[in-house]
Amino acid sequence: MITQVKRRLVVGVLFLLVGFVSTTQADVSVKIIGSEYDSSKVFWTEKSRAFKAAKITTELQKILDGAGVGTANVVYEDRYDYYAGKEVLNLASWFHWPYPAGATEQETELNRWADLRGEGSNQWDYVILIGDSYTIEKMPGLYAHGVAKVSEEVAKGTNGAETILLVPWPSAVSDSTVAHYKEVVYRVGRSGGLKVAPAALAREAAETAGLVGADLTPDSDTNSYICAASLYSRIWNQSATNSSYAFNDTLADSV
Repeated sequence: MITQVKRRLVVGVLFLLVGFVSTTQADVSVKIIGSEYDSSKVFWTEKSRAFKAAKITTELQKILDGAGVGTANVVYEDRYDYYAGKEVLNLASWFHWPYPAGATEQETELNRWADLRGEGSNQWDYVILIGDSYTIEKMPGLYAHGVAKVSEEVAKGTNGAETILLVPWPSAVSDSTVAHYKEVVYRVGRSGGLKVAPAALAREAAETAGLVGADLTPDSDTNSYICAASLYSRIWNQSATNSSYAFNDTLADSV
């Protein structure tokens, strides 16, 4: 009898410990939503290329780890992979896309939206949106709708999370311009009262100053850092040089 009581006590303590670990939150939690592909893949055109975000996530994590903000958790969600190759590429489609018949509760839209509200395993402080390049260039209204729906869901959460828009830049094969991207993203940001991280403008200024070359590849080390430093500076209102992660202090101050 005593042995059984001891076992129950041990199991109870372990259960409490597991529950505590699973619900412990980082001091700063950031979700970045992007895509490894853009809608030009669907419309059979090579006039735009996806602005990839996986390495931006890595660079932002490094900056935050050295910035004295406490424990940081930066998570990247690929809109494309989320639907197992269903070619869901823009924010609006990602938000509204229906699950197949017979989908489990874990796969339902309720859980997708609940995650944006911070009701899942992470309570977000910031949700960063990187729009689909083709949509920004050719269908800005659809981009605006996607941002509005996602940010609306984020705002429903109880953690006070903010939605941040990143200004990407057009690829070398695009016939668009940084000015167009800026115009679209800033208009959408102003209409929704959202902060905008002007990565494209920061990169353009750094190139003018001779700090970077003409390589527009969004997932290069330098360009990924520019985006991450732009996000950090916009949210925390200080240079990424304040982080002990020293990628390039001159570039960070320029950003």
